[in-house]
Amino acid sequence: MIDFHPYVDDMHSGALHTRRADQLWKSSWNALSAPPAWQSPGPQTVGSRFVITITDAASAKRYGLQTAELRNASGKFVAATDTSLTATAGTAAKATIRTIDPATTKTTKAYPLTELVYAAVRPADIAAAARKDYATLITYAAGAGQTSGTNPGELPVGYAPLPANLRTEADSAATALLNWKPSASDPSGVTTTGSGSTSTSGTGTSGTGASDGTPQGLGTSASPSTAVSPAPSYDGGKAIQTTAMGTTPADPSGALFYAVPVGAALGILAAAGAPFAGGTRPRVPLPLRVPLPGGRGLTISRLELTALSARFRRLLRRPPA
Repeated sequence: MIDFHPYVDDMHSGALHTRRADQLWKSSWNALSAPPAWQSPGPQTVGSRFVITITDAASAKRYGLQTAELRNASGKFVAATDTSLTATAGTAAKATIRTIDPATTKTTKAYPLTELVYAAVRPADIAAAARKDYATLITYAAGAGQTSGTNPGELPVGYAPLPANLRTEADSAATALLNWKPSASDPSGVTTTGSGSTSTSGTGTSGTGASDGTPQGLGTSASPSTAVSPAPSYDGGKAIQTTAMGTTPADPSGALFYAVPVGAALGILAAAGAPFAGGTRPRVPLPLRVPLPGGRGLTISRLELTALSARFRRLLRRPPA
């Protein structure tokens, strides 16, 4: 079914094919292809097009797609705009890192699928020059990089600028990364920064999606208050762990496991017992036409078939040499 109804590789591809009104649905059978296969008929006919996809806000803006207004926790239907994304980002609660819960964000202007995206750096694992480069990047992203525009280094259309409090935290994280020094309690050290500006992911006639831009920091200290475990964590659940390990788990055993071998065995028994089954034997209409390679054919008449049958019976009666 994935071949018949294929997925897109990413949100940008989803927006592009939506702009083209191409569902990628392989609904047209082409018997002349080698080998014969189902193929996509191409974009929908102009004048009767309807495609829904999930994509990010930047891709939707890039291809001029219409986006849906989603209902937030306060009961208001809100579109994904710079104002709604930034308003939602300003309500992000800070426990360990700032997160946005669409079920509890009561701001009337909040777009419910706004998301903050973070990146984490282990200062002990990189050289001082690399820490300086990262700090410079974060400082630029939290400052001049928050200016919306189409020039290089500016925030593209569809990416919402961060509110002032998150820019301040990003600057603090850059300073902590630049001035980091190992401590006896935690020689590894972790500095967490956001990799994006206000971001969204959602649904719509085009859908809405991620808008990222500026890293945000956790504070001025580069070392966390709790110990950092070297073991990997899989907060996304078993699916994330499976993806990280690169192998799929074994299929669980059950009654369905024996369906194929049992079915094959029953088929063999049925084929072996067919000659001994009662009933009237089917008659083959004669003359019999047997197709041969190259478009040729072989015609067998009743007389020839009788002669072949008699010869075969004589061979069966002949004693072994």
